[in-house]
Amino acid sequence: MSFRVSVPRWLALAAAITLALPGTGGCSTVKPPPAPKCGGDDPCFYVDDFVCISGGCQSVIERDCIECGLIWVTYSTEDITAKSGRDYVGVQSGRIEFPAGVKSATVNIETLPRRDAQAATFRLVVAVDGAVVSSGVGTIPGT
Repeated sequence: MSFRVSVPRWLALAAAITLALPGTGGCSTVKPPPAPKCGGDDPCFYVDDFVCISGGCQSVIERDCIECGLIWVTYSTEDITAKSGRDYVGVQSGRIEFPAGVKSATVNIETLPRRDAQAATFRLVVAVDGAVVSSGVGTIPGT
């Protein structure tokens, strides 16, 4: 027996199935439309890649819902090609408060003097209740 479904019908079916799946508390790396996700769902958090300047880095953590109540997020750094203690001051467990009405917060990460001509990178990881919800890559330029 053969079963055929046209492409538009297949896409509509796939979209319906996707919308019916329960949330996982995490988010995809693609930003959704700006509709708030309050109620039973956790809001999504985003960290874009960022470039460090002399002495430090600033990375902005954003959330998609400002009407949600107080939420604490934790953040940490992970070495990629940059090494904590040599190229930057790593963070094992930082914490940021997002009160109701606040959409973004800034994380400052100190960089250390380098003599390397090559750029170095590290990851900033953001978690809510221990579940990773986003990450961004910080680039420390070469000299």
